[in-house]
Amino acid sequence: MDANYQFLKVDLHQLAYTTFNRHDPRQPIILLHDLTSTMAFWHKGEPYNQFGPCYALSLPGHYPAIWPQKFREDQFSAKELGRLVGEAIKQLSPDRPVTVVGHGLGGLAALAAAIQHPAKINRLIIVSGFVSGQRGGRFGRLEKLAQRNASRYLFPLAFLYRYHPALFRANIALMVSDRQAVRTHPDLESLLSLVYPYAQRLNIGAIWHYFHMLPATDMVYRLPRIAAATLTVTGDKDPIVPPEQSQLIASRIPNSQTIIIPGAGHLPMFERPQVYHQVIHDWLGR
Repeated sequence: MDANYQFLKVDLHQLAYTTFNRHDPRQPIILLHDLTSTMAFWHKGEPYNQFGPCYALSLPGHYPAIWPQKFREDQFSAKELGRLVGEAIKQLSPDRPVTVVGHGLGGLAALAAAIQHPAKINRLIIVSGFVSGQRGGRFGRLEKLAQRNASRYLFPLAFLYRYHPALFRANIALMVSDRQAVRTHPDLESLLSLVYPYAQRLNIGAIWHYFHMLPATDMVYRLPRIAAATLTVTGDKDPIVPPEQSQLIASRIPNSQTIIIPGAGHLPMFERPQVYHQVIHDWLGR
């Protein structure tokens, strides 16, 4: 595990972050990971580290972030997630606007933060993102499970993959369309060695709050408030989030565009890395 991370506090939450190219003078880039993932997912910060200093920020409740012990379920919402992330971003970059990149749930957090902090966030990249409805595949099944309070004690059984690397690999395979591309990606082994120790320490109680909250979330009507230039990127075969969600996001944000990557699932950065990197280079380098 890469222990080169630092902490910051937002109210009762303790969040963690790691930095790439800290002394680069250009606009900071904030990287937000997906649900049940970790800030270590961003590995070396590529390709974003070529465009400025990068801060990979842990979402609340995702190790090594610390979830408040006395937390009431009615306190948590997409708006509250955006507030927490927005306050963390202000601590990371108090004097300059930022670009925020969000994958999956990180995309929802980025959008919610941009609505509340329009002067701070002036560019958004939303990868495999969503703003409403229910997820598909394994995430969709977990959302249904979390709606039944009686099943709360069964919920941890869905995360047995934390106890063996082979199960962890199998869980990743459920998120993609092109499994062969992921298996042969040159950075896969180094990424797994970084991410798996964090996954072992996932706060399942905190994760339950997310899966319980998300199906009722609908931020579509708030998207026109976003002033940031926005790029949405999605695979056309995403088994978790339908690509229509990315198109919906772009249709409601004034200065936005959508790129759909053929043959990719929920992890286009590993399933179609060359296409993904080119899309990011073109948009950030314009």
